[in-house]
Amino acid sequence: MKRKLFGISSEKLPKADRTADEELETEPTRSTEVKAHTRTSKPKSVRKDLYESLPIKRVDCIVPEEMRFCPDCNTPMVHMGYSFVREELHIIPAKVCRIQYYQEKLKCPACEDEGDTTILAARTPSALLKHSPASPDMVAEVMYQKVFMDLPFYRQEKYWKQLGVPLPREKAANWFNTCALEYLEPVYQLLHKRLLEREVIHANEVPC
Repeated sequence: MKRKLFGISSEKLPKADRTADEELETEPTRSTEVKAHTRTSKPKSVRKDLYESLPIKRVDCIVPEEMRFCPDCNTPMVHMGYSFVREELHIIPAKVCRIQYYQEKLKCPACEDEGDTTILAARTPSALLKHSPASPDMVAEVMYQKVFMDLPFYRQEKYWKQLGVPLPREKAANWFNTCALEYLEPVYQLLHKRLLEREVIHANEVPC
């Protein structure tokens, strides 16, 4: 028992056990025929289909004026047309600019001559958040990066700093929460109310 527990072990079976195992493997192997089938492969997407939704900007490569003469007889050459050469993808990096609103004011000279003052001021667009430089597109970008791209606010702080905007993570979080409650939650509540008015909300393939 000690030799079996603590002695040298080997994966080789003793001769008696090996003979018994060989006798168990006397059943011949069976071959099973598999029904032939054809595999349909999905066609590969061509480049035109991949970039179909992107806008196109055409760049015409024009021959310079000093080279628009025949190199053999120096006769002015005639335009034949353009031929497609290649296409490439360009990216336009994000840019942040400051938009300053100035309100025009008008006064009535006739009323001013009579000692009265009548002033008319132009209407200006209302601010998204009071006393804040936040614009709708900038807050939308903050929300997009946080929810859709899973980018935390501390990483967004580095991103906005590269664009020249010192946007602390606390301010970005405040923009996110305030705009979500003031502008998006009423839309959510309305959609939820309309959803509960439906006869069926969720369904699978079972007939309703």
